[in-house]
Amino acid sequence: MAQTWGNFFFSLLDYKTEKFIIAKNKKVGVLFRLF
Repeated sequence: MAQTWGNFFFSLLDYKTEKFIIAKNKKVGVLFRLF
């Protein structure tokens, strides 16, 4: 049970981190297009 929750938590963490990185990359991409 704990293992399942651990996997679920880490996949959720990965998902949020991925979203954050993509959002950050979009901001960086926009900045680079401006300059």
